[in-house]
Amino acid sequence: MYFVKKALYYVGIVVLGYVMYMALNSLFLHILKIELTGYQNLDSMGHISFDNLKWGLFCVGYYFVYSIPDIYPDQSKYAYYALLVTIVILTICVIVKKIKDKKIVTLILFLLSMSIGILAINIIYVSGASVVYNLMLYCHFLLCYVPFILINFFESTKSRKIAVGLICCIVAYMAMFYTSYSNRCYMDETFTQNKTIAWTNQFVASIKSTDGFSDEMQILYWDQPIEDKTFYADTEYDVCISHYGNYEVINTYNFKTFMEKWCGFKMQEVDEARRNEILQREEIQNMPSYPNDGSILIIDNVVVVRL
Repeated sequence: MYFVKKALYYVGIVVLGYVMYMALNSLFLHILKIELTGYQNLDSMGHISFDNLKWGLFCVGYYFVYSIPDIYPDQSKYAYYALLVTIVILTICVIVKKIKDKKIVTLILFLLSMSIGILAINIIYVSGASVVYNLMLYCHFLLCYVPFILINFFESTKSRKIAVGLICCIVAYMAMFYTSYSNRCYMDETFTQNKTIAWTNQFVASIKSTDGFSDEMQILYWDQPIEDKTFYADTEYDVCISHYGNYEVINTYNFKTFMEKWCGFKMQEVDEARRNEILQREEIQNMPSYPNDGSILIIDNVVVVRL
């Protein structure tokens, strides 16, 4: 009964927190007279179709059984499977113990708690997010705590010592792996950042060296992605530091902000009407893509860049 009361207490806290969040969210939206953005379905928060719910629950189970490459890269996936097998074995031992002790109610609550735990760790899949990427999945590492919780069901000192030793070995291996992997990621991030800055500086120089260029002109970019065969974007340590892929660092949605923040280059872009007018011209459609000759032209006092 104590376990049930404690569980209901924590569930109540979660529910109350959700209700307060939604109430305050609605209140401030009303006061400020604004609407939520549609990014990741924030504007339809809490409204999940039955089909999306089914798919989300399937993903919860699937990514519990199979390691997620973005979270468990390279050899760390074997540690994940070892962790998973350890959890399964300990869970089976707890189930057998509860059945022998004829504690059926406790067993049901235990299985319910385990199911809710698995759901909570992968809750992002049923939250309505349109795209799931690695930054949303770090709660998956909470699985490392599960075996330490399960060993509390065992009274045998020998069994507990064996289980603790095994779990500590797995967690220690994961810690050492991620220490090494994070260093590889940071080194590759440094290379990639500097490569992108260097490429962008060359791009800016090409714009400014166009015949007739003036810093009072407006600019028009069109027709991504950039396919510069001279740009070597491969990483040195074979890691992917972006879900766009390393080659796409010069094609990310915020490349203009990158030019402004890291290279100090900012030009005012033409408005939509002028843009459409210029892009209808035949000479624009025949332009080659950057960095080829003729990919940057000045037309009607506007710098036109075909990416």
